[in-house]
This record gives sequence, C-alpha cells and structure tokens, in this order.
Amino acid sequence: MGELLQRILKGVDLGAPGATAQIFHNLMLVIPWVPLLWFTLFSAVLGIAVGWWRGRPWLGLWTSLVIGPVALIILMALPSRRPTQGTDREGPPHEQ
Repeated sequence: MGELLQRILKGVDLGAPGATAQIFHNLMLVIPWVPLLWFTLFSAVLGIAVGWWRGRPWLGLWTSLVIGPVALIILMALPSRRPTQGTDREGPPHEQ
C-alpha cells in the first residue's frame, strides 16, 4: 500500500494549488486500462448473449456496461420475453 501511495504522490507538492489535479493524473497513470477495457468488452458480450437468450439484448448490453457481471444475475432473474414452445402468440383468453 505504501508503494502505491508513493507512486500516486510522486512529484506532488501537497501545499500547491494544483495538487489535486496532479494526484488525479498520477492515479490515472496507475490504473491498468487495457485489462479493464477487455473485461468491460467481455462483460458486454456476455450481457448481450444472456439478454438475447432472455429476449432483452439491449437491456443486457446496457446493464453489463454499467454494473458488469452482476448484470448477468439480474438478467437471469428477470422473466423472459421469449414465448415458450407450445404457446400461441395471442393474448390470454379473456382478452379475445
């Protein structure tokens, strides 16, 4: 933890007016952006696949981009929009 703080605070004068911006810049340099990008894309593809399977591809895409793999659990918990085999596409009998 101390090494991480040293990397973030490297070259920062905490009393200077631009210290916050410099700390933010150093923090952004520490973040592993390439693995995060690949993880996000993988999560989005899985979200689209599960959403398509459940009849909600756009919801799968957006929820997986916003909250990641937790969206897969949410999509599985939602009712499917796809008609099951053996059912007609008409409404319930009381609506006919």
